[in-house]
Amino acid sequence: MRGVQAPVVPPAIVELYNLTPRGMTALATLMENAGIPEVADILGHSDGIAKTHLKSIFRKTGAARQSDLIKMVAGASSPFQ
Repeated sequence: MRGVQAPVVPPAIVELYNLTPRGMTALATLMENAGIPEVADILGHSDGIAKTHLKSIFRKTGAARQSDLIKMVAGASSPFQ
């Protein structure tokens, strides 16, 4: 990675959906309302590789939209659950 730090994804999400370290980083970057170029930059890969990581996350989680992922991660890190 290029020295840019992405936010942390709750360990429960990583374990539940069996996210790889790159998948976890891609998801964390996406959580900051980033797009493909930002995810690619954080991962140090092309846009195409970033899309592959994100497709894998959507497949693993069953989420259909970025907002679904954000709600899922926010719910997992909420102290009010």
